[in-house]
Amino acid sequence: QALEDFLQTMAEIPVVVWVVLALMLIVAGVILSIIALMVGTLGTSGVIKGTILAEKAEADAKPVSLGTVFKAIKPYYWKVFLLNFGLRVLGTIVGFLLVIPIIFLVVCTCFLGLFLLIPVAWFIELMVNFTTIAIIEENLGIFDGIKRAWRMITRHLGDVLVMFLILGVGQLILGLVIALPLVVVPLPLVFELIVTGFETLSFGLVFSVLLFIVFMPLVIFLSGVLRAYVLTSWTLTYRQLEAEDELAPIVLADGNDEG
Repeated sequence: QALEDFLQTMAEIPVVVWVVLALMLIVAGVILSIIALMVGTLGTSGVIKGTILAEKAEADAKPVSLGTVFKAIKPYYWKVFLLNFGLRVLGTIVGFLLVIPIIFLVVCTCFLGLFLLIPVAWFIELMVNFTTIAIIEENLGIFDGIKRAWRMITRHLGDVLVMFLILGVGQLILGLVIALPLVVVPLPLVFELIVTGFETLSFGLVFSVLLFIVFMPLVIFLSGVLRAYVLTSWTLTYRQLEAEDELAPIVLADGNDEG
């Protein structure tokens, strides 16, 4: 009865109210997305630059401070932000264009097509990571950073694939483990609905919300730690590959002088 009363109340709300509410939610979502992107860019740039500074520092040097890192990323921050913002916009457009073909692929392959999309997503993430590292490490522009990332990956494909498998599979497994607490969140609500025959949802709803409030910050924190570890690993890998390129011998073409 409680569920029916709730649905009846929702049906009595004018359509104009729903339209205004939807527009407000869209605007709020866009603003929050931009803020989240700015904070995420700050974190990503900070981890990469902090890793670079820490590796360049002497063994007996003091630990790199947050102030030093934030000061060091100023020349690169907006380039990295524009890179990520452009990718978000491009990804949204491509997603709308490919949503039907992707659904068709997934359905026709009995959901096996989803496994084909995983390597594609990982490769795009790798390109973004290497481009970001190139921008910060070598002070490149966005498009030059993309070219540099592509050359680095193609030149060292074997090494990159090994790290890709180690970090990609590890990140996937640990990500699933970290997200496990969220599976528990809806259980009180589902249990109450089943026990009461879908007549009430007060206690279960409150308990599920409390679990969400408790678990969500923990999941976000652990996901951030995992993300920072992966970024650090890729930054060190990039610098190692870059050092190998610098130490590689240069083969000069033999010139035969005549006369």
